[in-house]
Amino acid sequence: MAYDILNPRPRRKHFKTSTKKRVWMKTREEFKKKWIYLETKNFIRHLRPLTRKITKDELNAQEKHLKEFCKLFNIKNKDKITIYSVKDREDMKRVFNYETNGRAEPQNNRVFTVYVYCPHEVVHILSDNYLGEPNNLLGEGIAVCFGWDDGWHGKSLEDWMKKFVKEKTYIPIKELLDDNKFKRKFDDNITYPESGAFVRFLIDRFGIKKFKELYSKIGWKRPVKETIGIFEKVLNIKLKDLEKEFIIKLSKN
Repeated sequence: MAYDILNPRPRRKHFKTSTKKRVWMKTREEFKKKWIYLETKNFIRHLRPLTRKITKDELNAQEKHLKEFCKLFNIKNKDKITIYSVKDREDMKRVFNYETNGRAEPQNNRVFTVYVYCPHEVVHILSDNYLGEPNNLLGEGIAVCFGWDDGWHGKSLEDWMKKFVKEKTYIPIKELLDDNKFKRKFDDNITYPESGAFVRFLIDRFGIKKFKELYSKIGWKRPVKETIGIFEKVLNIKLKDLEKEFIIKLSKN
């Protein structure tokens, strides 16, 4: 049975979602009439009629991406993920009152997006539900690292990092461990590719198993000092030394 947007599951405290704003959708029958419905093995899709048609290749690509991510991190997806695809950012604002291109709600197992192929948001759902609820650095990092096929906006994460280091726009890891600063102080066009590159570095350096341990223990909005302590205890290395390795590796590539 398709997910009913009028009856969301219980939410975690740090998510604030109100269905009262969605006044256009007054009954289930009205909802069904306003959306095109598609269902595959792991997804339930609702597409606005104005949204471009989704191709079979895109449906298969979404399933393939989920399968590969779950295999890599030893995850067994238990529930179908519901994806609401709208025409564009303006349509997202009009329908859901969200000013974004994509929003994942792991607690409700659903995605709101302007795309028909949305691996970034799907990674948020899978990692948050099955690996743990981390800070922004690891949470966005894993979604960037495994959420797109072309790095970030068509450029590899390594190329982005070289650019940041060269232009001195690189943000120290300690700063990115502050969840409030990550989202409110810094530019997403720096924090996202940098966090993705850092997650890739951690996995290459310590392996999936150790990364999963770190991911599950970091937690949401912990004090920075406490977060650094967890990093250093799990990885058995000082954060400043780890960051030096990270930057050196970037310089060599």
